[in-house]
Amino acid sequence: MKKSFLLFASIVLAALTFSASATVKITVKETTMTPLYIYAWDDSDNPITAEWPGSAMKLNVDGTYSALFDADKVNILFHNNGGNQTADIKGITEDACFKVYADKTYSRIDCTTGEAYVEKPAYETVDVKFAVTGWDHVYAYAWYTEESSSDSEEAAPKTVALTAAWPGDEITSTLSGSFYKYALKKGANIIFNNGNGTQTVDLSGITAAVCYVWSENAAVVDEDCDGSVVSENTVKVKFAVTGWDHVYAYAWERVKNPSPFVTAE
Repeated sequence: MKKSFLLFASIVLAALTFSASATVKITVKETTMTPLYIYAWDDSDNPITAEWPGSAMKLNVDGTYSALFDADKVNILFHNNGGNQTADIKGITEDACFKVYADKTYSRIDCTTGEAYVEKPAYETVDVKFAVTGWDHVYAYAWYTEESSSDSEEAAPKTVALTAAWPGDEITSTLSGSFYKYALKKGANIIFNNGNGTQTVDLSGITAAVCYVWSENAAVVDEDCDGSVVSENTVKVKFAVTGWDHVYAYAWERVKNPSPFVTAE
């Protein structure tokens, strides 16, 4: 009896303690699934928790549930040890937060804001802003060129799309100044279009944040990033001053005198 008790205690301890130096923390912020169990495994299908059914998740004083794993990547599922379980949630490489429901569904949320989780791209991005008015829809089509890994001189570079097929991804959120923003892979290319035949030229090799404004059927760089439209024959003039109650601008154009030999009729 004593031996059985010690064995049981060892199993429970192993189930609840994954590692003191865990690298991935799983937190369930809200749940209607009770009791709440977690089962975790690696890419070789080896269990990281105890064998099935895994482990009951730790209830924290703030009402959340958590589990710690000493692993670079984990695959998990939640269940109630009574037949209800979520689908497999694979490839988690960082701390992750979830809401888990009794109907076997779940949602991943941002651990800080609680909003829906947005997966981070696996590459460095730069913000490309585009100011336009009068378009019913704004789409971004983006791509980059990947050099061939073949040693053959005839191997052609490969074009890799970063968005859906043409016309690309629709951008629905706007910023101040009628700006639309797209997080573009650094060094990639982008075309903004309205999905109905109007588009910018290829905006290629973008390596730093930049703003464009649609002016006279072309995308021009907006250095001030204020969304103002400047025509080809217009320049921006900046004037800094303090201590004035009002600032006025008076402008005029110098016109050459007409020829004295031309008589007006």
